[in-house]
Amino acid sequence: MKNIKKYYPLIVGLVLLISVAAYGTRAYFSDSTSEDVGIELTLGNIEIKSDSFEWKYKNFDEGFNNQIKVTNENNMNVPVREKLSKKAKIKNAKPGDSFSKVFTFTNNSSLKSVFTILDSVDSGKTGPFEVSYQVYQIVNDKEIGPVNMVDITSQQGVYPLEGDESVKVEMTIKVDTSESVNDYNLKESLDKQNVLNLFDETISVKLDQAGK
Repeated sequence: MKNIKKYYPLIVGLVLLISVAAYGTRAYFSDSTSEDVGIELTLGNIEIKSDSFEWKYKNFDEGFNNQIKVTNENNMNVPVREKLSKKAKIKNAKPGDSFSKVFTFTNNSSLKSVFTILDSVDSGKTGPFEVSYQVYQIVNDKEIGPVNMVDITSQQGVYPLEGDESVKVEMTIKVDTSESVNDYNLKESLDKQNVLNLFDETISVKLDQAGK
């Protein structure tokens, strides 16, 4: 009996080993499945493109009345004609002369957007010069408007602009023809505002995501 007790630990271990081996060979039902997440997420964007055209001499004619002298940003002479250059230094202007330039701002965004003019040359009279604007919306290559300039300034900021739509801003500068323009005729008037220098001025615009 004593000899049997001596083998008890060995017997118990062997039983446990057989039990584990037997359990490990048992088979159970199982199953698995999966589902696609099914999404690819790409961000939209806000993008605006700007462009401008040559200054236009609005009262150009083929006669002797074209007395202005024009140079560009490189101080190269520019032929006097209806279309001048994108940046122009114009001298020898006379009362009644009028010049205009068109700026375009195109919405290349995929998201709905709101257009705002942040900064521009103030409209109205400055000495003998008068600055004015005409603003149009361009949809499918057709002009819609004119649009009220106040409606798209920073005070409003709610002018909607869809993708591929544009805003056309035509800026016009005209030399006054009233009697007061003669005050700028004399040489001593050089210390007055007989020069309108907007050569390095800009028109700044902004495009915001709508409903942000």
